[in-house]
Amino acid sequence: MGSRGQKKKRLTGTTSNEDITGCQRRGLLESHAMSEAHKQAYKKYLEFIDQMHLETRMDNERKQDGKIIFQ
Repeated sequence: MGSRGQKKKRLTGTTSNEDITGCQRRGLLESHAMSEAHKQAYKKYLEFIDQMHLETRMDNERKQDGKIIFQ
């Protein structure tokens, strides 16, 4: 599957402009996925998710200990 759930186009013996455009777009996406900017953004995303899970876990522990006053 390609970007946005669309199937990737394959080049056949007869190529149309649509086939070539699809392959060019896929090439750009694949090259972006290997870029340093993408890798840094993905790393920050994972750190954010880890932080959110940590905060959720800490909130749940506080609730279980009765340290949170519900309003």
